[in-house]
Amino acid sequence: MAKFAFLVPPLMGHVNPTLAVGTELICHGHNVTWISPDENLAGLLPDGGHFHLIRYENADTQREEDRQLLDSIYRKNVYGAESIKFLYEEVLIPLNRYLFPGMISYLRQLEPDVVINDHQVFAGALA
Repeated sequence: MAKFAFLVPPLMGHVNPTLAVGTELICHGHNVTWISPDENLAGLLPDGGHFHLIRYENADTQREEDRQLLDSIYRKNVYGAESIKFLYEEVLIPLNRYLFPGMISYLRQLEPDVVINDHQVFAGALA
């Protein structure tokens, strides 16, 4: 059967639809893998689903900078066109830069027949 790889961001609203589709694919005998930086996703996968966590060894200072960035994103309060600009410049582009090396590595290992990437994970299309 075919090998499928879902490339998903750490956002449950984007992950949940892939779980239903992945379950159906597994039921039809396909090999299905999720690739994400969200370690909590592993516990949500259907039986038979595989998970690859994107994680890099960061120094403690880098981890603190990452935490501060996430905190600033959660506290940001923007509207209208400014919110689109913020979404891409402060959230999606940094997230995709972070995800790309891990995605490339896992996709080379897995050699899936089909790659399904979330629209916010445009690094998946590049990978």
